[in-house]
Amino acid sequence: MGIRSRLAKFKKFDKRLTLWITFSGVLNTLAVLAPLVNHYQPEFHCDLSKVWNEGVLNTTPGALNLTSKRMQAYKKFMLPLEPKNDGSGLKVSSCNYYNRSLQDFLLYEQSNATNMSGFSKKQLSCNSGYTFDFIGAESSAAAEFEMVCGDDYKKSMAVFSYMLGMTIGGVVSGAISDRMGRKPVFLFAQFAQFIGFGLTGFSVNYIMYAALIFFYGASGMVNFYTSLLIGAETTERKNRNIICVCMHFGYAFGYVLFVPFAYLVRDWRWFCKMGGLLGLIYIPLIWIVDESPRWLMATGQTDRADAVINKIARINGETCEATTEKLLKNDEDKKEGQVEKLSFSKTFMMLFAEPFILIRLLAMAMAW
Repeated sequence: MGIRSRLAKFKKFDKRLTLWITFSGVLNTLAVLAPLVNHYQPEFHCDLSKVWNEGVLNTTPGALNLTSKRMQAYKKFMLPLEPKNDGSGLKVSSCNYYNRSLQDFLLYEQSNATNMSGFSKKQLSCNSGYTFDFIGAESSAAAEFEMVCGDDYKKSMAVFSYMLGMTIGGVVSGAISDRMGRKPVFLFAQFAQFIGFGLTGFSVNYIMYAALIFFYGASGMVNFYTSLLIGAETTERKNRNIICVCMHFGYAFGYVLFVPFAYLVRDWRWFCKMGGLLGLIYIPLIWIVDESPRWLMATGQTDRADAVINKIARINGETCEATTEKLLKNDEDKKEGQVEKLSFSKTFMMLFAEPFILIRLLAMAMAW
């Protein structure tokens, strides 16, 4: 049976539940794919203005009429060539420049030399920044925070910071939502993710940038898992897989939206700021999302659980008894006292004790 036919059999509340869970993941992909914009790296080379300006002190003003043609000749004189990454030829070095002065360049001009063999071949690492060949309003955090050459590892560390945040968020999400409730944790994490993403556009240095990436990575994973918990605990067992699949459809649709958004917003700071502002579209979830009736019953809040069940029954056009039977009965029809509560360590070891679970774990690890 296909997904469409199974969704057609969903009752009204289940369709509503599936819709908002799917919708909640659409814009999350902007944060997930942000490094494609923030870490964009066009062709670049050493900023030669410092070498030029240091030479100005010992040169007459008339000799420093810097035209575009002259600047190109100066770059050719100061920058060594290196093989392109694809091996198709040579390009200007990105990270090094020749140990030559402005006076050397002027002497080169005056002598009408056809080669530069008489000048120093010693190469120095860029020590005064870089010039990036952006087009129009393009910009990137990689350029602004100089995540290039010897500091190229900073891009990987920023992505690692995001993945570390996701890992920690995934580990603590269950414990936090068990203690504070599914709905408040989901809503807090959903909005925290977009606030953190928006604030990334105001980063003043690399440390702040990496810290905010960690923050919205952690909150993004908390809202992901908590939304699935709400879906699993507010519908019948047979509907859970479909709801999970539909949420991933939301992410897939978000990946498609990312392309035109990134194309239109070329400045990385505005990309983050506008991505954060788009989180406002989720404000209606404050009133749409219902707390998990299972969690309410487990924490002794029977009145609130009854209110949610009555609402579900009313929307579905069925009796409260029928709704309660579907949502709150134990999956194995066991009494509460017969279910063993496992510690975290025992639960973790079960991953390796059951071959089927272990295979799934390895498949998911490889996918990530």
